[in-house]
Amino acid sequence: PLPPSTPTFSMLSKRSSIAIRTAVACRQMSAASPVQLQQYRKTASDRLLDHMAKVAAKAHAKGELEQSTELYEHLVSARRQRHGDIHPLTLQAICGLSHVHKDRGDLELAEVLAREATSATVETLGSKHPDALRQLSNLAAVLTRQNKFDEAEATARDALDGYRVVLGDGHADTEQAKSEHGWIVLMAQSGKQSHT
Repeated sequence: PLPPSTPTFSMLSKRSSIAIRTAVACRQMSAASPVQLQQYRKTASDRLLDHMAKVAAKAHAKGELEQSTELYEHLVSARRQRHGDIHPLTLQAICGLSHVHKDRGDLELAEVLAREATSATVETLGSKHPDALRQLSNLAAVLTRQNKFDEAEATARDALDGYRVVLGDGHADTEQAKSEHGWIVLMAQSGKQSHT
């Protein structure tokens, strides 16, 4: 038997395969035109930003709000620079940052971000696009946290009506929107009763 540190044929074959692919990629890169190199850099940059978005969302889900805020701020800045202010990926990053600020209790900034993302998404994709409906739901949640129940209820109702038109009553997103709308109505009723 061979000692454990001795490479086997399959290990050498795998290493050779990787080395050959790397050499081919390097040769292709050296022969690539400036346009091809720029496209490669753009693709790599997009992958990095996509990864940053996933890490920011995971940090938020774990309750690591400081780290998530920092990541989303960098992501929003990079997406704006890379894609512009109204690109769907930029708007998703803004929405993520709004969620984090809402959970941190910075409701005024969360509202500003949610309104920006909602209006740009509606303007860009239309009021019945699923991304626009998600943005409306996010805005309604932020408004509810600020006890702006009338506007929150109307916004949640707009989202629910849109989901019904686009996805139908049985869809999971429509059911979620029904639940959110009902919750806002209950919050509004209890808020109004506590003021009387």
